[in-house]
Formats: sequence, structure tokens, C-alpha cells
Amino acid sequence: MQVTLPTERQRRFSTVKRRIGHRIRQARERHNAGNQPLSQEALAARLKIYPGRIWEIENGILGIDTQELADIARELGVHPGWFYGGYTWELGRLMGDVSGSHLNLLKSITELEADSRSLIENLVMLLSKKETASQAAGA
Repeated sequence: MQVTLPTERQRRFSTVKRRIGHRIRQARERHNAGNQPLSQEALAARLKIYPGRIWEIENGILGIDTQELADIARELGVHPGWFYGGYTWELGRLMGDVSGSHLNLLKSITELEADSRSLIENLVMLLSKKETASQAAGA
């Protein structure tokens, strides 16, 4: 019996599937439904998919297409790029409803050195907090 070893491409794809699955689980567990994390079953119901599919994705067993990833991101309130590790959790949440022109800016920011990127992310967070505080004061 001959054993076929996975190719380098297959190993990379498997690693990416596991990393994205892990990030989906993190986002789902951080997404509070009331005081409890969102369950796999509840997320599946929102997406109108088989509940086992969420488990398979989170465990890196099955790949995920871009539309499905975008749908999951929308339901969990994060930017799809967060699943690839390009953003901090806070920035991913802030950028959940990004338009096309903002995506280009965000892509440019993520390509900066870590110190510069962190400075910009902190500035965005600070501005967001100020805007939220002023909206609350006006209400």
C-alpha cells in the first residue's frame, strides 16, 4: 500500500483553514447573545446552514468560501479580514461595516510596520470612543 504525502500547497491550505476556523470560534465566543457566547447552533440558525458545518469550519475540517466567510463576519459583527489575522479584535469590530474606499485605506494600514499600525489603530479607537461619548451626551 502506497502512502501519499500531502503537498506543500495542501499543508498551507490546511493551516489556513485551521487558523480561520480558530478565529471564527473566537469571534463567535466573543459575540455575546445576552450574557452568553453565541452557540454554534445559534450561528448556524442565523446563517440557515447545517449546525455541524460550523463545527467543521471551526475545526479546520472544511474550507470556507468568501461569501460564507462574509456572511459569518456580518453575523458576528466583525470585518472579514479579521479572520485572516490582519486586524486586532477592536479594529475588526470597528470595521465591520466597511465600504469599498475604506477597504483600500484599511489594506494600506495593515501593510504598515507594526508600530505605525498600532498607533493608527489606537487613534481610531480613541476617536470612536469620543464619538460614542458625544452621541450618548446628546441623547
